[in-house]
Amino acid sequence: MSQPPLWVGAIPLLIFLLVSAIDLALAKHFTETGKTIVSHSLGGLWQWMVMLLFLIALAVGTAMRRFMPAAGEAVEGAGSRASPRCQRRPEAGPSRAA
Repeated sequence: MSQPPLWVGAIPLLIFLLVSAIDLALAKHFTETGKTIVSHSLGGLWQWMVMLLFLIALAVGTAMRRFMPAAGEAVEGAGSRASPRCQRRPEAGPSRAA
């Protein structure tokens, strides 16, 4: 429990996976009931909210990777390698023959 935010999201997922492993019909009923409740209370708005949340997460992740390399290093670890697109290229200059 060293990272409580991780467990806040992981515990419901693990419970759902456990229920699914025990009784798949119950898990299917649970997801269909939840979808029906959300659809009736929010209409089509919830689908737009999910898509908007995905796009925001994508933009924030891209911005952190591109504009704040130290933040990306903190998330990925000091030993990780950047993708080829993010690596610095050697500066072009006159080559000196030896």
